[in-house]
Amino acid sequence: MKANSKTNQWLYAYWLPKKVHGYNWLNTYGWNQSAGDGTFYNLHQFGKHEVLTVAGGYNVSAYGHYYRSAKVAKQLERVKYSNFVYY
Repeated sequence: MKANSKTNQWLYAYWLPKKVHGYNWLNTYGWNQSAGDGTFYNLHQFGKHEVLTVAGGYNVSAYGHYYRSAKVAKQLERVKYSNFVYY
């Protein structure tokens, strides 16, 4: 399918209907994406930090955590949070 130049940057997103690994996830697809599971996003509070987690694949496997500051990111760069499945 040829991508429409007006929609080639569009994104389709929806909340998964049930929790996966105990968390709610926003799933995104490219508008013209024809295969794959999309990218999943979760925002959660761990201790005093808000953590944005990015995951992919049919198993919603985490591959990145993002923080509000570079300092916190550096301190927590090797942390693996409970209940997530990691690549």
